[in-house]
Amino acid sequence: VLFSILPSRVRERVGFALAADIAAIRWFPMVIAELLYGAFPFPRGRGEEKNIEFGLSAVGRLLDSGRSVVVYPEGAISRSENITQLKRGAGLLALEMKVPVIPVFMSGTQKIVPWGKIFPRRRAGVAVRFGEPLYFEGETYDEATDKIAAALSRLKGEAEKYSVN
Repeated sequence: VLFSILPSRVRERVGFALAADIAAIRWFPMVIAELLYGAFPFPRGRGEEKNIEFGLSAVGRLLDSGRSVVVYPEGAISRSENITQLKRGAGLLALEMKVPVIPVFMSGTQKIVPWGKIFPRRRAGVAVRFGEPLYFEGETYDEATDKIAAALSRLKGEAEKYSVN
């Protein structure tokens, strides 16, 4: 959904992080996602801490080449429109990569791509809200993660205020 609304000049310069555990199981959709959307495998969750260097390296290469990176800081696409606890890696990425973070809140995507599915199922209305860039300097990983979570919560509140059901 996010890929489809970005202007083509931006879309060409974006890489989407895809959970490495899903990429390993569903290799064919991963190949399609890589070819069509610039997706790359990214470690998440328990047991993948040893692979964090791989993930940081992949993100670093993309950023060094002038591209932007889209990461789901919750570690997965939400099953509902509620924001779940963000992974600590969100703050780690923000601090270690020394790049601004632009929070994005989307609502209505569950109707198009239900949780656990890879490809769209139907058309539906989706709202996307972009926040102001967040900059980090001197925060801990947890503080940076909390700052991102707060920005997402504000965007969710704005989306609810203006939503039309």
